[in-house]
Amino acid sequence: MENQKEPSLKDLIKYLLSEIEKKDIFMKNHAERVAATCLNFSKQLGKDRAEINQLYLAGLLHDIGYLYLPANIVLNRGQNLSNEEMEILRRHPLISEKIVSKYTTLKDALPIIRHHHESIDGSGYPDGLKGNEIPLAAKILSLVNRFDALTVTRPQFQPLGSDEALAKLKEEAGKKIDKNLLDNFINFLKSPDFGGASQQENANVPENAPKADTQTDAGRQEVTHISREVILQIINKYKKDEIELPVLSRVVQEIQSVMNNPTTTVDQLAAIIERDAVISVRLIAVANSPVYRGAGRVGTVRDAIPRVGVKETHSIVTTISNKSIYDAKDKKFKSIMENLWLHSLASGYIARALSKELKLGEPELYYFLGLVHDIGKVLLLKTFSDLHAKNESLDTGEIMAAISEAHTSFGGAILRKWGYSEALVRIPLLHEGPDFRRDMDKEILAINLASNIADNIGYGLKEDRCADPSKIASAKLLDADLGMIEDISQDVKKLMEEAAQVF
Repeated sequence: MENQKEPSLKDLIKYLLSEIEKKDIFMKNHAERVAATCLNFSKQLGKDRAEINQLYLAGLLHDIGYLYLPANIVLNRGQNLSNEEMEILRRHPLISEKIVSKYTTLKDALPIIRHHHESIDGSGYPDGLKGNEIPLAAKILSLVNRFDALTVTRPQFQPLGSDEALAKLKEEAGKKIDKNLLDNFINFLKSPDFGGASQQENANVPENAPKADTQTDAGRQEVTHISREVILQIINKYKKDEIELPVLSRVVQEIQSVMNNPTTTVDQLAAIIERDAVISVRLIAVANSPVYRGAGRVGTVRDAIPRVGVKETHSIVTTISNKSIYDAKDKKFKSIMENLWLHSLASGYIARALSKELKLGEPELYYFLGLVHDIGKVLLLKTFSDLHAKNESLDTGEIMAAISEAHTSFGGAILRKWGYSEALVRIPLLHEGPDFRRDMDKEILAINLASNIADNIGYGLKEDRCADPSKIASAKLLDADLGMIEDISQDVKKLMEEAAQVF
């Protein structure tokens, strides 16, 4: 990097977190929880801004070295590993330190990362430091990391309740962890600051660092290790091409290839669409629906295209093609799939309306983005249903919670495999935030708002219901006021009543 300008701290952290997310979404979530808890705990301890900043960054990156160790050893950490496997596992702080050391802006976080597995009695690693030889920030990270590991579900491990976890930590006080620090931590757990990790606006987070995506225990539906492991296995199977992604309809692909040509005619589009009888019939049905009905009924694709519009024809054909993905073999998932379909359709309509009202850009592009923003969630659920529907030990709610954690990065990967541009790949990847700013891509803000409005008007999963979309960050950044949102909501409700049955 000697001859290149080092990226900004924000971009650097986002890049490193994205590398973690590609390999293990659950490890990324652990890192963000630990970083946010360290931030609030160190603030309560009265640490200065520089110390809080570096501890926060170390919390985000302390386990990045795991990504370069054998996956089976990392997955089974805490289990009965051989001495040789334990030695491999204990390399991860050094690997983490080596990776982070490439960036001068993170140099002050290096000792914290290196020593976060040291023990007060000298039995820790990698250097066997003891007592005051261990940096205080590393002691804090070690304690928070240990508490999170004990209380949050992960593969091969059942979590403890907070009281049980604290009892275990008390047994380790003076041996693995600092007793005085533990006493302060117990008081911290009783304070409003614990679980307030999402309230980072009031904390001394590095100005350019991304905010952690954290949730309180009360807001998080606990996921069993089985559910998480199954979803992780599915994602890995897709990565290894052991499960084939649904292919885009040939009609959709061909229409995409000609839409950018300004000389494309209605006859050319009709000739492409007519190659697929199902899409042809449904396009004609849409053209004759109350949404588009003209003076008389149309009976051919050539007559349907001018009625709905050339650009909307592309959107409608894509919608018809996508609808086939929203199917599940198991009955208990069919209603969830139907709700996801209605949510995607409503989000598309709302995004289109927002683009027109706020003059954001091409309305049909926004419709498409609304339609596919949750594609990762849909395909994970569909694949789970196809492969594991008969496994009665897997709870539907737990599986959906695991899917919700992993779907954004998976959705981005799907669009990338389908050949869409990186600008479009960013939408499913980033549409849930939480790091929304005034300079954020308008498409991302609009899809976040559209999704929340769709939930609010009843097109989504009940647990995702948004109380007041006008108060969320994306609405404020887009200057979408309550009146606009209410008008769009009413219009889309009518559209959904008319169009949902057609598709």
